[in-house]
Amino acid sequence: MTTTELHLHGHTFTEARDCAQRELNYRRRVYPRQVMSMKMTRELADHELSTMAAIAEYFAELAERERLL
Repeated sequence: MTTTELHLHGHTFTEARDCAQRELNYRRRVYPRQVMSMKMTRELADHELSTMAAIAEYFAELAERERLL
């Protein structure tokens, strides 16, 4: 499947990239407090941050391909 065959319910990959990056930045601000208040373990916070960073990177790659089309 190519990127032109994928769809994001009317959103572009650039919009998805930007949204994922905002979410990653939000989590980077919030998770340390969650860990300090013991509402989240450091391991879970690290895992969730790593996962969101991978999602943001994936959409960044797709947005670049979209730009080149």
